[in-house]
Amino acid sequence: MGNKAIELKPLAVKSISRRGATFVGGVPGLVLMVHASGSRSWVLRYTIGGIRRDMGLGSFDDVSLASARETARTARATIVTGIDPIQQRKAARSALIADMATALTFSECATKYMEAHESGW
Repeated sequence: MGNKAIELKPLAVKSISRRGATFVGGVPGLVLMVHASGSRSWVLRYTIGGIRRDMGLGSFDDVSLASARETARTARATIVTGIDPIQQRKAARSALIADMATALTFSECATKYMEAHESGW
């Protein structure tokens, strides 16, 4: 079993500028990635089915430390049940796209409304 990362405070996390992965603690596998360009992002590293996965949680500028930890805890709870949160996210996105594809446009709604009420005009 790996070492447990020290839980860093928000000010300590904000000062991280070293390129690469820095484990911030609080949730196992929660990482602040600093890229060569200087951009920073949150990543949750986990293993499921013997395969290591890196799940993006958002940009450092857009997602707070507390929010990243909460999202990581939720994902960890999903992993414990045997569900891959990346696959779950992809399935939800696919379902949303399918729902949007079958939704009526404004033009279609207007045409149907006019056809339905045409006899009363």
